[in-house]
Amino acid sequence: MADLRHPFFQGYRHLLETDWQNAIEQGVEPPSWQVSDLLRNADEVGLLDPSRKDPAIWHIVLFRWNEDGAPNVRVVGEPIPIDLNQQSS
Repeated sequence: MADLRHPFFQGYRHLLETDWQNAIEQGVEPPSWQVSDLLRNADEVGLLDPSRKDPAIWHIVLFRWNEDGAPNVRVVGEPIPIDLNQQSS
C-alpha cells in the first residue's frame, strides 16, 4: 500500500492538490486519478491519501481486496447511505 504522506511520494503532491470534483465538472480527468493509475500499474493494493481539507486526517483507498496478496475487508454494522449530490459548504 502506497502511503502518499511519505516523502518518497512528494513528487505527486501537485497532482493530489487539485479539486477532483471541480475537474469533473469541467469535463477533465482529475490529475489525482493519474496518481491512482500509476499506483495500480505498479501493482499497489491501495493508498493512504492525506485529506486536502484537513491535513491531520487521511483516507484509505483500496484498488483490490479479498484476493491473494490484498487486504481482507468485511462489512461491520449496517451501511449508512450518503448523498453524493449534496453540496458541501
